[in-house]
Amino acid sequence: MKQTTWLSNLKVRGSYGTTGSDNDIGAWKWNNTYNKTTGFVFGDSYYDGLQPGSMPNSDLTWATVKMWNMGLDYGLLRNRLRCEFEVWGKKESDILGTRIGSTPSTLGASLPSVNYAKRSWNGAEMSVTWSDHVGELKYEIYGNLGYAKDQWDVIDQADSYTDGTYTDNWRSAIGKPNDRVGGYISEGIIRTQEQLDAIPDGFTQFGREPMLGVLLFKDIRGDNYSEGADGKIDGNDWTYLSDNGIPRINFGFGFNLNWRGFTVNTHFQGVGAYDRMVSTRNGGGVFQVDRPYFELWASDYWTPETPNAKYPRINGGWMQPEFGGGSSSYWMKNGSFVRLKNLNIAYSLPKRWYQTLKIEDVQLYFNGTNLFVISAFKEYDPEQATLDSYPLMKTFTGGLSINF
Repeated sequence: MKQTTWLSNLKVRGSYGTTGSDNDIGAWKWNNTYNKTTGFVFGDSYYDGLQPGSMPNSDLTWATVKMWNMGLDYGLLRNRLRCEFEVWGKKESDILGTRIGSTPSTLGASLPSVNYAKRSWNGAEMSVTWSDHVGELKYEIYGNLGYAKDQWDVIDQADSYTDGTYTDNWRSAIGKPNDRVGGYISEGIIRTQEQLDAIPDGFTQFGREPMLGVLLFKDIRGDNYSEGADGKIDGNDWTYLSDNGIPRINFGFGFNLNWRGFTVNTHFQGVGAYDRMVSTRNGGGVFQVDRPYFELWASDYWTPETPNAKYPRINGGWMQPEFGGGSSSYWMKNGSFVRLKNLNIAYSLPKRWYQTLKIEDVQLYFNGTNLFVISAFKEYDPEQATLDSYPLMKTFTGGLSINF
């Protein structure tokens, strides 16, 4: 291969390992404990009461994590083009959990945590870098991309979750990721009298008759999650809307330039395959009492004069799903984004200006972070936890660096 001019580097690699995980083992779970509870008065004194804590588990142990990966690294054209590709997997077993689904409800004690659950992850990553020069201009362009998804392999749940009682076993967590997005299925705002009149007589949403300007939800289930419409919207109609509650794709790209003492470095960062619910710290959706955050729709809400407005009608301070409070597909948005995470511009002064002063390097620089973001998620910053939490801040730094 020494005679191969186009191939500069080639490496095939792999690894396998196993380790323990403390798995959130709390204190004293292996021993009987007692908690303070309602006391009693005897004479003129009050005495605290005691009650047993959770059932102990003397067999607690570590969870076991097993990981593997296989990769290929190569360089082409005198290493100007460098690439890495990797696939990997992870399995965690003996995860602590309570066996709620298979334990009779008549058990008169708090359930202990036991080592039984299993969860797995699989993913792939790749990166590409091109380095070269044009005259005195040296440049490097790079990009990386990663994909990962997890699922529960063993977790305690009722048999009805997987025996076909529910369509597509939608309530089961087996084979599904840990982070899913749930809510009601919105069919949009009831904008006109014709739409309102088309709703069957007796139909209710959370015990209330529909009205103009509110959200209309899809009636998909009856009591005890039985499939099929039953003429009312209630908790039985809640469902999972997306398996992408966290980003499944993460990527980054950027470039580095160097020319006659000038350097420019940029890094863009983003995510994909990500659905998120517009929410506040009160929960999914935006409750009309969440002021001042309710100003999100203060200039574009339904009225008889503005039937095509973006948001539902105003109704005092109601914290109800049809008025925008609560999780639903109306508030579920594509959370994908790309952000200019970092920009650094610097200039190193010519050494002849200061070499007699025994100075190694003098550099002027400017740095900015979180300068802009491109996303279909418009309600607030796509990396912000909720509407009423702190947003990501832009930062600007400049200065003079002198190295002796």
